[in-house]
Amino acid sequence: YKYDNFFIFFLLVKFKSVKNTIESSFKEKKSKFIGISFPINNENNFNQKLDLIKKKHPKSNHFCYAYTLFNQPHNTKKQSDDGEPLNSAGKPILNQIEKLNLLNTAVVVVRYFGGTKLGVGGLIRAYKHAAEQTLDQQEVIINENLKEIYYKFKYEHQKEVLDIIKRLNKEMITHTMKEDYHMKLKLTEKEYEKVLNELKKVNSIVFLKD
Repeated sequence: YKYDNFFIFFLLVKFKSVKNTIESSFKEKKSKFIGISFPINNENNFNQKLDLIKKKHPKSNHFCYAYTLFNQPHNTKKQSDDGEPLNSAGKPILNQIEKLNLLNTAVVVVRYFGGTKLGVGGLIRAYKHAAEQTLDQQEVIINENLKEIYYKFKYEHQKEVLDIIKRLNKEMITHTMKEDYHMKLKLTEKEYEKVLNELKKVNSIVFLKD
């Protein structure tokens, strides 16, 4: 088998995340707070979901949020007060996510202003409660950081390769048909060594750098 600038590196990390999109709401001094928690894979994924929330609530005054993302060597976290006083919204939301040790998790709190100011202390309590309330209703799952293997092979070896990977989750396999057959796998620790060793036996396999 051959390698084209291919470097094998595998580190499995398990972390907690939320499973679903959960929405909950409450009112505080005529202001309505809607907490929405959901899983994300990257920053673009979050931004797309935030845009959908904004379209659903066009008359809202604020879209405050926080999210965390699994990254190596340091995880990513971000927060936004979206016009509320500094650290009165994003920070208490983020604190609730971190309190549960969640990654790849986002919480957006939509606020409809009711005409009565809550003060900084009141805002902190309200945004904290909105985040806590939606996260309390979540199903927490354990995720694995999966490593990708990217390779190509001749079409005459397609059956041989597919026989090796047929037991894998189809959602974790992507492929394109070019001059050669290009395929990308996402593997867990249990699958990694066995599948890699089997693929090395295929004559036309060339491992690629993404």
